[in-house]
Amino acid sequence: MRRLRILLATLCLTLFTPGFVSSEAASSGQLYTFYGQVKTVDLAAKTLMIQSGDKSFVFHYTDETKISSYNGYIRWDKVRPGQGATVVMRLGEGNVGIAVKVRFEVDGGRAANLALFSARTIRGENVSGIAVSNYVDYEPPGDLFHRAIDLGSAAGLFLISVQPDGTAGKVTPLKSLGYAELDKRAATWIRKWKFHANSVSEVRIPVAISRVW
Repeated sequence: MRRLRILLATLCLTLFTPGFVSSEAASSGQLYTFYGQVKTVDLAAKTLMIQSGDKSFVFHYTDETKISSYNGYIRWDKVRPGQGATVVMRLGEGNVGIAVKVRFEVDGGRAANLALFSARTIRGENVSGIAVSNYVDYEPPGDLFHRAIDLGSAAGLFLISVQPDGTAGKVTPLKSLGYAELDKRAATWIRKWKFHANSVSEVRIPVAISRVW
């Protein structure tokens, strides 16, 4: 029987390409990373406001600010409310946030998939989409394994009960991948995730299974 490889992976929350600064590197280099959904763009004032849960953040951008999207280059006048945004900023005079790099999620399918991520903070605040990245310490790489039977493609949704130290506790399938074996493997992989300590109490993570030839 022909063996197939099946890739177990979430839709990546870590959206930085090699041209972007990781959260850890950003903090150590006096740069800070924020994730959220676009609320407004003021072209005259050159400001960008993003929403993360019930909090709003305003950043000033300049001609030196590097912007991009999942599909490549994008202009400021093409940015729309509701799009996901990852902002790397530095502090300017008067502690004003200056955007150094911004990446927008403008692909409809990708944005819809990111919207499946959600979290509940220890204060009871609900956060969804790319804003969940604000609470992620570690996202494991996808789990690649072999299976003799062609299981096709499947998508599921799992709930993590997060411990106070940020590690994953109980993992519950809210939408099964269709096979107990796959649900068990997904749960094992999901338990490798780690979040900021004392930040979130539960997280919902979508998982996709697909063939890799």
